[in-house]
Amino acid sequence: NGIKNFTTDDDGQIKIAIKNVVPNTYFANVTFKALDGAEIWIDRELRGTTSLTGRVEYGDHEIEIKKASHRSQKKVYTIDSESNGITINLPQPIPIYGSLNVETKPFGASVYVDGALKGETPLLLSKMLVGEHLIEVKKSSKETMRKVVVISEGETSTISGTLQEAKIAIKIKSMTDDATLKINGEFRGVLPWSGNLVPGNYKIEVEK
Repeated sequence: NGIKNFTTDDDGQIKIAIKNVVPNTYFANVTFKALDGAEIWIDRELRGTTSLTGRVEYGDHEIEIKKASHRSQKKVYTIDSESNGITINLPQPIPIYGSLNVETKPFGASVYVDGALKGETPLLLSKMLVGEHLIEVKKSSKETMRKVVVISEGETSTISGTLQEAKIAIKIKSMTDDATLKINGEFRGVLPWSGNLVPGNYKIEVEK
């Protein structure tokens, strides 16, 4: 393998000079498709996410597909002249699940997981991807309950609690500044006063 140069010397002897050359390298244009949001690693190098189109050198290549809260998948693909222009659908990472149980008083509150509505309490979600999730529990006239929960494989995490009455922002003022304010007999400061109170009946006392 190389370039051979033939020459002769004065006595007619043949001399051969051989220069080493780099063998030709061939590539194929290939498209790899994976699960939405999955990372595509080729020969342990991150090359793209979800879908990748590019030139791949002929030969065997280890393709690994990774995604958070999933088990990665590996497979060796052989790229040759027949691979040019083809699309390879890669194996999908396997989701890892735990469970979430949500209980509230009163029941019938809406449960949101990472912003998506999942149902009403009492609620058992048997297939929750492992990892951190923001849980929001909402019900009319009640304060929203927000918690971050960590879901572990094969385990059930529980969120429970009593939803408190939602507070309303109010402002109390009088014709005279610096008057003192009591709400249900409790000193709250001087007027004007701003604060939050839950719905209900209150005794308001203003003194100067």
